[in-house]
Amino acid sequence: MKYSSSEFNEKLIQTVEEIEQNSNIELVVIVKTRSDNYFGATLLGGSILMLLVFSFFIFSPLMFGDYLIFTGTILAFFVGSFISIAINPIHALLIRKNEKKRQVQIMAHAIFSKSKIYETKKRTGLLIFVSLLEKQLIVKADKKLYEAIPQEEWDIMQKEMESSITFGNLQADFLDNLKKTGAIFSKYIPVEEPNINELPDYIELDF
Repeated sequence: MKYSSSEFNEKLIQTVEEIEQNSNIELVVIVKTRSDNYFGATLLGGSILMLLVFSFFIFSPLMFGDYLIFTGTILAFFVGSFISIAINPIHALLIRKNEKKRQVQIMAHAIFSKSKIYETKKRTGLLIFVSLLEKQLIVKADKKLYEAIPQEEWDIMQKEMESSITFGNLQADFLDNLKKTGAIFSKYIPVEEPNINELPDYIELDF
């Protein structure tokens, strides 16, 4: 199933509210197209096409003028740079795996701090951050929440939600896997009255 952005937004908000009503956690979900501009990968894309075009001019049996070789090579650089930016799968291929992982972690940490998810009264704040270009997901929990849930539960939760952005339909599968976490949270962090919503249900959709 594929939802429009507005439908996905609405269903995501409903899911977050349901999880918070049935447990004592404060959940924030952020979805972004990418965690960095990866300017180096853009330059790499331009350089690769520039080298290919230059090699064609040099080794081709056809004769080309110096001006055409110069301008064609320069133009190829800008075209390659544009293509690497415009086509996400190509851009992703040009970025080293450890660089993508590092940038996603940096972004998740920055959001966790800026949104003050760590400042809830009962220390049960939770960030679920999805970065689409890198196909990575970060689950970052505050101290009490992290300690209350066994590590194997966190591992299962991470694996299932990651599969929805790596292999599945982000919109449908992600929502289904997010709903499943509600049972885990209600089991280990049950509702305590008054169940005050300390953090705004801030959900950013950027895709």
